[in-house]
Amino acid sequence: PPAPAPEPERLQAALARPRVAAAAAAAFAAFAAGVFGAGAPLLPLDAAVHEFVRAHTTLEWRLAVGEHLLSDGPIYLGFAAWVALTGAALLLPAPAAAGAARGRGAAAAALAACWGVYLAATGAVGRYDPPLVHTLKQMFARVRPSNDFHRSFSFPSGHTTAAVFIIGAALLVLLPLARRRLPGAAPGSSGRLPDGLALTAWAGASATVACGRVAADAHWVSDTLAGASLAVACVAALAVTVEWIEDAAAAAAAGAAVEAAGGEEGARLVEDAE
Repeated sequence: PPAPAPEPERLQAALARPRVAAAAAAAFAAFAAGVFGAGAPLLPLDAAVHEFVRAHTTLEWRLAVGEHLLSDGPIYLGFAAWVALTGAALLLPAPAAAGAARGRGAAAAALAACWGVYLAATGAVGRYDPPLVHTLKQMFARVRPSNDFHRSFSFPSGHTTAAVFIIGAALLVLLPLARRRLPGAAPGSSGRLPDGLALTAWAGASATVACGRVAADAHWVSDTLAGASLAVACVAALAVTVEWIEDAAAAAAAGAAVEAAGGEEGARLVEDAE
């Protein structure tokens, strides 16, 4: 079994489990039921917040602050982090002490998984939704609280989904992948930041974008809750996948080392017999 994570990283390690992805997917289904199911218990909350925003903000404020500053800023920063961390993970040489599992092959496979989920499921693709979010919006066909800035469907929030996924994957997957390759990285280090720093940054950036979508009157509150749940499911599933890729690479490297050592020992015995 894998060694337990250090205490300051235990929550991040716990997120990289299939049960977390399943629980987040179940939360998405629960929010959908709260909007479209019997009784629709989330609709009164949605209506109350929408009415408050319309009564206490101007169109210009909603555009400048809600739509651009709060909604777009963290996503742009997160995308820049993805590009920088991808380059670092590919270009930094793996320290010899880190073993073959930290080689470019394992890093490239892990990065391919990251960008695959980004483009296909929950990332930000220009001003468009990735295929998974687009499909869900078409399936639920929920009208936005207003059409001031967007005319597409509303559920789940694409901005919130993208922010939670981009920031979460950057902090929990890409950053550790790059930090493990830094010169002087301790053998066996996870590369994670302390839970308090990583999870606070993730929650803060995610909440900023979710509040921006509601403040812009571009989404109902329940849209943002559903988008966040969907993104957490994808972050957890991605973390599990990358962990599996690195474990498989480590096992293959260890097997090759044992095989090579066995071959060398056999050759030595033959030489001694001769």
